[in-house]
Amino acid sequence: MFGAGIDTSTSVVDWALAELLRNPGVLQKTQDELRHVFDDKGHAVEESYFHELKYLKLVMKETLRLHPTAPLLLPRESRESCRINGYDIPTKTRVLINAWAMGRDPKFWEDPESFKPERFLEKTVDFKAGSFEYIPFGGGRRSCPGVTYGPTTIEFQLAMLLVTPRFRFTF
Repeated sequence: MFGAGIDTSTSVVDWALAELLRNPGVLQKTQDELRHVFDDKGHAVEESYFHELKYLKLVMKETLRLHPTAPLLLPRESRESCRINGYDIPTKTRVLINAWAMGRDPKFWEDPESFKPERFLEKTVDFKAGSFEYIPFGGGRRSCPGVTYGPTTIEFQLAMLLVTPRFRFTF
């Protein structure tokens, strides 16, 4: 369980850094926000200031949309037969939910392959609010127990890496 919490958070940080490298404007905007909150005010990177990091939260959400840590969520088993989108699902059928495909579905996401953190300014979806087009932590009783720990860990790691002037990307 401990390893699952660390490996998954680290994976999201890796993907976030990769996306930031591919999108220098987003990287600059993220670093500007971090430096404004921490450097300009003389604060150390502390969780108590994370409520001010609006753009960093958008970057994290967009990273989780494109690169969910568990692309196929835990299998579910149908309790009774049903029909979903024209498919008959018999009783006791194991069903996998493809969070990766859901995050790239053009029915829910405009320009789904692009990394655009700003899309979450307009969308009210959140990984805790039951928005089923966006479930990087799963949903219901079997959702990831790290749904509160994970985002905080990811934000902290990204903030620590990106706020420091010594951490620069060169192309």
